[in-house]
Amino acid sequence: MSIPTLLISLIWAYTSWYYIIPLSGPEGQVASRFLERWAQYGDSYFTIAFGICRNVWSVLGLAAFALCRLLFPWVFLPLLAPGTLLIALPLVILQCASEFDLQQKLLLHYAAPILPIFYWASVKGLKRLISQKTYAGAGIQRAVFTALILINVGYSLIDKNCYKFDRLFSLSKYKSRHLMLDQIPAGAQVLAQSLFVPHLSNKSDVRMYPGTPEDSEFAQFLVLDTSLNPWPLKQKEIEATVNKLKHSKIWQKIGDADGASLWKKRTTPSAKKVLYSE
Repeated sequence: MSIPTLLISLIWAYTSWYYIIPLSGPEGQVASRFLERWAQYGDSYFTIAFGICRNVWSVLGLAAFALCRLLFPWVFLPLLAPGTLLIALPLVILQCASEFDLQQKLLLHYAAPILPIFYWASVKGLKRLISQKTYAGAGIQRAVFTALILINVGYSLIDKNCYKFDRLFSLSKYKSRHLMLDQIPAGAQVLAQSLFVPHLSNKSDVRMYPGTPEDSEFAQFLVLDTSLNPWPLKQKEIEATVNKLKHSKIWQKIGDADGASLWKKRTTPSAKKVLYSE
């Protein structure tokens, strides 16, 4: 099955890179903006791959901390199955070679493709540990099981990224932002930063910022945040846009909440002169 799986993966990769991504992006976009995250290695898939291969040891150095953080909740059990763990190595190298901070540190969903392999290696490592029938082996088993329980209970109690605890820490922040978004009429045409889009599903027409110049021309409201992940842009680009809007005669700020801002178009002229000017 290995060879058919490899062939199918290569066909899917080629189809995604050269057909799906260009067709699903804005007009004139010929490649994914994700390539910008590896811009230090080149400007195409092949030059980036070659650049990463040439710098693989420095990338692994960057990956060391991220891997330790991922392995810690499993008490490093995957290391007992190194053959299985090696399957994740290409994914780890690709993610950690990125210039994007969250991706390089394997945070949020960027660890998702790697975690199933870690689970697999953990199970094999645990099986190998349980097979030790000696007195010393039994003591190690008890220590590992105790550490697994304590570490994971501790994570669930103190990690702010856990859903129910995150709500307690940030409830006032969420409430102020939702109140700001409630100012947008249901039938409005909205251009919003990516993390706001799911919270605007009750609006009739929502597009993700930055979109195209035509998107900014149609928009009646604009939602930006300088304190959140700015994807697909960089932090400096979002901050520059907000500074332009402050001096704009077309856009008026009507809401502000913990770094987030809501802008309403004052007049009918095209807003793209402000958002997309050089």
